[in-house]
Amino acid sequence: MTGVSDLIFAVESVGARSKWLRLRAALDRFLRRMQHLPPPPVRFVVLSYQRCGTNLLCGRLHNHPDITMHNELFNELAPYSPVWRSGAFGPWNVFERDRNPQGFLDEVLYPEDELSLKRAVGFKSFPEHWHGRARATAFRRLVEDPTVRVIVLRRHDPLATLVSKLRAVETTQ
Repeated sequence: MTGVSDLIFAVESVGARSKWLRLRAALDRFLRRMQHLPPPPVRFVVLSYQRCGTNLLCGRLHNHPDITMHNELFNELAPYSPVWRSGAFGPWNVFERDRNPQGFLDEVLYPEDELSLKRAVGFKSFPEHWHGRARATAFRRLVEDPTVRVIVLRRHDPLATLVSKLRAVETTQ
């Protein structure tokens, strides 16, 4: 059943790689201050199950002038993102994204021209988006990165989640 709200995404032990990433992020912040560059954009991912309010949150974030909000970048059929539709992702398509999910995430969250990003950039994701070895590895790296903010949405009432799911099926929304 989709939308069960009691399951929480968990990251296992944070190892030496995460410590290295934190050190690198601190060095990057120091160098940016010394060069009088703006701070790097805040990178975030919204983790949730379906029918937990992600569309409302993503709509609000998308309308904010300082936030680039992608919706479901790892949707099976097609990524839901206004940036994707504009053709700004260059050579990436669904096949290439699935073949190299880490490269795709790097392109979205850490582009070469970082100054083109707004003050924050992120996307939403559901558990079914991370099946497969390459995607699972990319997901683990994403949530272990100390510079990425992880927002977990959950609904405390599973019955309300089920009612919302049934309403969506009835109204085909």
